[in-house]
Amino acid sequence: MRAQQIAIRSAERALRRAGLPAYGWYDALWELEKAGDDGLRITEIEQRMLVTQSNVSRLVDRLEAAACIVRRPSPTDGRAQQIVITAAGRAVRAQMWPVYAEVIQTVLGDHVSAEEADRIAQILAPVIAEGRG
Repeated sequence: MRAQQIAIRSAERALRRAGLPAYGWYDALWELEKAGDDGLRITEIEQRMLVTQSNVSRLVDRLEAAACIVRRPSPTDGRAQQIVITAAGRAVRAQMWPVYAEVIQTVLGDHVSAEEADRIAQILAPVIAEGRG
């Protein structure tokens, strides 16, 4: 958890220096991009980002104001909305990636071999899978 906090703080600083949005934008836009044209409900974004619904709701409001996402009625639940990334949102995420990737390399990659990274991923895969289930 400490390594994650260090990486996120480093990413926040690097993104700010580059004049880009906060790390939370990257995380949300990446989850929405992976979801494709169906998008995600707010509760699904919350689960994938591991943040509270109120934080996700405010973030989604900011993403919508920046035209990075659109809200669509859920095809299965009239009370819910699907949040879908736009072309502008994809462009913002793509612009953020090189800055974020450099932070990941500096904070983690320079200290962990490829084999160690693979082993860590293998160890954590069942925990992540169960947490999403």
